[in-house]
Amino acid sequence: MDNKNNNNNNNNNKDNNKHINDLESLMERFKEKMNTHPELSTIWYNYLNSQNKKINNLIAQGNSIINNMDKMSDISIQSLALFLLLETNRLF
Repeated sequence: MDNKNNNNNNNNNKDNNKHINDLESLMERFKEKMNTHPELSTIWYNYLNSQNKKINNLIAQGNSIINNMDKMSDISIQSLALFLLLETNRLF
């Protein structure tokens, strides 16, 4: 079972790296078009850059949780629901 999980994780990492590389490549292509199409290129470049930052933040948060799972117990579904409710309403 562990080998299967490791293989799935490796495949997911390869897919994620490909998507990140594709995103960065697309950003670079828009950057190259800024002389001929400054408005469209700037809007798209800035949008993709903001999404890239969000993805990198999400990856960092996920890695942090994974690294801390060995040090803490699982959380109840009720606590998760409460956190979601609070976050949705920006009360915390």
